[in-house]
Amino acid sequence: MSALGAPAIPSTDRADYPGPESAPDLGTDTGDGISPPVGAFQALLADARRRRERDAELTERTSDSSGSEVEWCEPDPQALTRLPTWEHPITRTVERHAGKNQIESALRRAYAFFRGIDPGQASWTHVLEYPWHQITPEQAASYHRHVRRRYSNQGSRNNNVHALRAVLLDCYRARTISALRHDRLTDELTTVAHGRSRRRRRLSVDEFERLITAAETTGNAWARARNTAIIATFRTTGIRVSELVGLDLADWDQDQDTLFLGKTKNLRPHTVFVHPEAKPYLLRWLTLRGGQPGPLFMSSRKKRPLLERRLHPKAVNGMVTRRSADAGIPHLTCHDFRRNFASDLLNEFDPVLVSHLLNHKSLASTIIYDVRGEEMQRSAVSTLAMPGLDRITPGSDPSPGGDTHALHPALGSSPRRTGHGAEGGAA
Repeated sequence: MSALGAPAIPSTDRADYPGPESAPDLGTDTGDGISPPVGAFQALLADARRRRERDAELTERTSDSSGSEVEWCEPDPQALTRLPTWEHPITRTVERHAGKNQIESALRRAYAFFRGIDPGQASWTHVLEYPWHQITPEQAASYHRHVRRRYSNQGSRNNNVHALRAVLLDCYRARTISALRHDRLTDELTTVAHGRSRRRRRLSVDEFERLITAAETTGNAWARARNTAIIATFRTTGIRVSELVGLDLADWDQDQDTLFLGKTKNLRPHTVFVHPEAKPYLLRWLTLRGGQPGPLFMSSRKKRPLLERRLHPKAVNGMVTRRSADAGIPHLTCHDFRRNFASDLLNEFDPVLVSHLLNHKSLASTIIYDVRGEEMQRSAVSTLAMPGLDRITPGSDPSPGGDTHALHPALGSSPRRTGHGAEGGAA
C-alpha cells in the first residue's frame, strides 16, 4: 500500500501507465457509486482498474472451469494490426535483433511459405499485416520440415526457424496467444547446434600482432584508429559483427569499462567488458570520432548524416579480410575472433563462465566454439594419473618373449587345469 492507502503500482508496470497528459478523460459520474476522477492520480487508479478487469478476462479465457490451462489464440485476424506500432510483434522482434536485414529476410520467406507465394513477391507491408498469432502447430511443423529440406547448412536452418520463434514469443507477450499455444508452437520449431565450422581458424599471438599492425599501418588516421579499435574489441570481447555495428556511443560506459549490447542474436541484452589494453584503442578512436551521439563505429563518409553512417557488417568483414591478407593470414573472418576468444578462455576458466561471456543459452553452443585442436586434447589426456609399467613391475621383462605371468604379482603362476578341476586346488 502507498502512503495514501492506494495500492502501489508495480515497478515492472510503470512504463505502461500513461502520464498526466496522456491519461484518458473518464467523464463524469456514471451513477455506479464511483466518484468521478479528479487529476492524474485518480486517472491512474481508473486505468489500473481497467487493467485488472482485462487481466481477469484473460485469466477466464486462459483457464477452464477446473483451473487448468487451455490453448487459445486471438480469433480476430486483424488483432495485430490494431496494436500500436511499438507493440507489434514484428516490430518488437526486429528492433531487438542485432541482424536486422537477416531477420527481415527470414520473415519474408516465412510469410511467402505460409501464403504459398514466391519470396520475391512478399513486401514488408505483407509481413506486418499477416496474422502470425493464428499460425497453428501443424503449420509450424510444416514450416520446420520445409526449412530442413530447403537448407543443408544447419546455421541457415536455425536462422530461419529462430526468426519465427521470436515473432511467436512476441505474440505471446502481446497476449494474442496463450502460454500453452506458444509452448506447442515452439515445440515444433526446434533448433540444433550446427556443429564445428570447417573453415574456423586458430590465431596465434604472432598472427594477431601482425594483423593489428597491418591495420595500424594502412589507411588514413581515421581508418587506422577505427580499424584497430574494431579489431581490439573483437579480440577481447568475442562479440558478433552484427552486435559490433549495432553499438552506439551511449552503450560504452567508460567509468565501468563495459559495452552494453541491446540487440543480440538470441534477443537477450548482454554486457561485455572492455579489456585494459583495448581501452586506449577505443579512446584514440573517440578523439577522432567526436562525442556526438550515434553509432560507436561509423564510416568515413562525412557528407552523410551521422545516423546514416553506421557501418554495415559486410564492410567490417571486408576490412578484416583485407587486413588479414596484408598480414599474411588466409581465410580469417570476424567470427574467428569469437572462436579464439572462447578457446583462449577455455584454457583457463570454467566453460560455464565462458558461456556467460559469450551470451550463450546452451553450454553445447560454447563447446562448438572451441578451436584448440587435437594437440590440446592430447595434452589434456596426458595429465591423467596412470602408474607406469616400470613402476608396478620392477625388474620384470616386458618384452614380447618374457613371462607374461610375471607382469603383475597378483597373477602369480597359474597351474594347468585338467578335466573339470585344477592341479593343487579345488574345482
